[in-house]
Amino acid sequence: MRDAAPDLSTFGLEAESTTPVAGGDSARAWRAQLADGTSVFVKQATRSTAGMLPLEAAGLAWLAEAGAVTPRVLAVDDTTLVLSWVERAKPSAEAATTIGAMLARMHRQAASHFGCPPPTAGPATKGWVGTVEVPFGEFDAWPQF
Repeated sequence: MRDAAPDLSTFGLEAESTTPVAGGDSARAWRAQLADGTSVFVKQATRSTAGMLPLEAAGLAWLAEAGAVTPRVLAVDDTTLVLSWVERAKPSAEAATTIGAMLARMHRQAASHFGCPPPTAGPATKGWVGTVEVPFGEFDAWPQF
């Protein structure tokens, strides 16, 4: 049985309803309908990984700075991340072209080095890919990172 959705009132948000959504191995996830009719994505950490969700929020902001279209971060703390809801869309050649152009723009906005954390990540020394910890540091090549 899935756990109850997190209480969004701690962020000043009121959820009228929540529906579990599939995916992920490091968090539980829901689609929540807010009192104003807005849908949001709610992610709640399933294990104690202080800093994981704020780091994810910082990474989304960094990607957006580089030209990626990302969900908007509405609220975050160490256990919960609330994002704007992104509706599914049917794959198309136009969408693939748009995503390819976005990916190219992101790669032109190079980080200072491999293993560089997002600029707003604060004192983070590690990140995560799913549940796997990845150390931040200054590396000369991607395989070292």
